[in-house]
Amino acid sequence: MKIVTYRVTLLEPVLVTSLEGDPNSAVAHDYLPGSVLRGALIGLTMRKEGIRELDAANDDIRRLFFDGRTRFLNGYLVVDGKRSLPAPRSWEQDKHAQGGEEKRITDRALTPKGLQGQKLEAQEPGKPKALGGKFCVLIDDGNAAYIVEPQHVINVHTERDRVRGRSLGPGRGTIYRYDALAAGQVFEAMILCNEDTDADYLADLLGTYSETTLGGARSAGYGRVALSDMQIRDAQREVGGNILGNPDQLILTLLSDAILRNSHGQFALDTETLCAAVAARLEVSTAQLEVDRAFKNEGIVGGFNRKWGLPLPQMPTLTMGSVFVLNLKKLDEEQRQVLSGGLGWLEWFGIGERRAEGFGRVAVNWQQRQTLVKQDVPVVTTEIEIILSDESKQLWDAMQARITRQQVDQTQLEKANTLQLRRLPPRSQINRLRQIVTSELLKDRPDASAIAQFLKDIEGKRAGEHFRSAQVGSQPMIDWLRIQANAQEPYAALRLVDAVLARAAKLKKQEERQVEVEHG
Repeated sequence: MKIVTYRVTLLEPVLVTSLEGDPNSAVAHDYLPGSVLRGALIGLTMRKEGIRELDAANDDIRRLFFDGRTRFLNGYLVVDGKRSLPAPRSWEQDKHAQGGEEKRITDRALTPKGLQGQKLEAQEPGKPKALGGKFCVLIDDGNAAYIVEPQHVINVHTERDRVRGRSLGPGRGTIYRYDALAAGQVFEAMILCNEDTDADYLADLLGTYSETTLGGARSAGYGRVALSDMQIRDAQREVGGNILGNPDQLILTLLSDAILRNSHGQFALDTETLCAAVAARLEVSTAQLEVDRAFKNEGIVGGFNRKWGLPLPQMPTLTMGSVFVLNLKKLDEEQRQVLSGGLGWLEWFGIGERRAEGFGRVAVNWQQRQTLVKQDVPVVTTEIEIILSDESKQLWDAMQARITRQQVDQTQLEKANTLQLRRLPPRSQINRLRQIVTSELLKDRPDASAIAQFLKDIEGKRAGEHFRSAQVGSQPMIDWLRIQANAQEPYAALRLVDAVLARAAKLKKQEERQVEVEHG
């Protein structure tokens, strides 16, 4: 039995939608679901083999992708070089803690009351404080933990007519929102293979293709990811550490959502159904297992099957991070030996349905510390180097130049509105100079020396006297124009002159109208 590990770097935002949000929005999970990763590898398999669809009746294909003998686990965020895991719901912080106690985490599954076998279906009474993140990485031999949460990006889109390329008005266009996993983040996923040959095949597949796409809205700039750091390992625990704990109890932590059915074939989330699923895997009687305490949460899982082109049935789940403390006192010594020998199989195979898609992952006796310290760290991101083609680089440079010019236009317009203008030249002279300035602004490389040439042409003429007597701020307009003609940034200088001349022409027109009114 082998494990294939690999990392997924998000080159674009990824929209792996959950059932959250309103009808006009799509909210992504905080992880990469195993079902999505399995679908991506199925797509790479068809691409490699040059086929349009898989033969689901083939035993090798079924073993590789469908029947649970190969399990594609969720991709969780990489923190400080390690794969994070769902934070146990039995972890709590004191809301009113002060000083050094603010970062103290108490594991309620390991508190003395929990060890006395008291039946409790909820957390301890009091005012616990949220951890501030859904995932964790144990460090310092389990005495401390990083608590993190993936970053999301929100984009607003408008539904447009495919032919006209725009909305067709009220009732025929919709504004909707995508809440996706942000680009640049790194996730690590695992594939558990019962057959070593399957691990070799999948590792070769991941090594052949360095990029693929995940999730929805792929044609709208979402979903492109890079595959890297592929490794094949011998079978080992997903959480590491010693699987054996207190002989009188079993602490079960869900590392992914679990879908369970009761003895009547109905979906169920009660502790009896959980005990039945665990007992079946450990080959003991359900009546011999009892849940003393449960720190759980419930949810609903759905999905979309691209082969069918239809959504998957929605199912209730016990959500990842739920913790259950099972009492083993009803087992005799021989039964405990049998149970201890089966704990590894429980973790390897998991419980419940859709285990091929990463559901039903469990950790046995993972928590070993009653108290630990919370240490927040920034989410690990990767800088993405994008190499543009010559055409794309030209377009990018043009976009940057236009954005810069827009910023300059706004700045110079605001500056022109603060200058005091007096004894302005006739509008004909103002418009004559403004036409020269406008012509230069339309060029790719405008030259402010055109202003100096204009001043040279009017030197010694009546127009020159008009510009000499006009005032811009505290200096003659002709001197102010000479300063702008020699400015180091021609475009900014020309834009300022144009804004001042536009304002001067407007003021001059108002003066002329006032004179006409006064003279009847």
